[in-house]
Amino acid sequence: GMDDIPISAGTNIGDEKPAARMGYLEMNASSSMSSFGKKDWKRRYMKIDTRTGEICIYNSQEDTTCIHIIKCMNIQTAESYSKRGGDRKRFNVTTINDETYKFQCGTAAEGDEWVKSLNDWKDYALMNMSF
Repeated sequence: GMDDIPISAGTNIGDEKPAARMGYLEMNASSSMSSFGKKDWKRRYMKIDTRTGEICIYNSQEDTTCIHIIKCMNIQTAESYSKRGGDRKRFNVTTINDETYKFQCGTAAEGDEWVKSLNDWKDYALMNMSF
């Protein structure tokens, strides 16, 4: 029965507000049609705003103006590129509006953490922020 599930498996998905995550990564916001050209990658500062459930992307940590906003509840998938035999440092975020954002972290561990955070926030926002 339900008792077999360890607490850590997150039985109450979406109940608890996930932790904030922020940091620098490389972002490629060109359309999915464009090639993975090096020139399209830009260093960006990204943070999940825990008040609004939005991912805010800035040119740098010092900037106050957000250049891209992705609402967590609009995320369709956030998945590591390794699913296609690629690199775990890289992950893609697609939205329900058919936008694709490509990201690249410094390490595979960072990539894994971002993918986990984004999926946690997607679940939380869908449960608690659909207004």
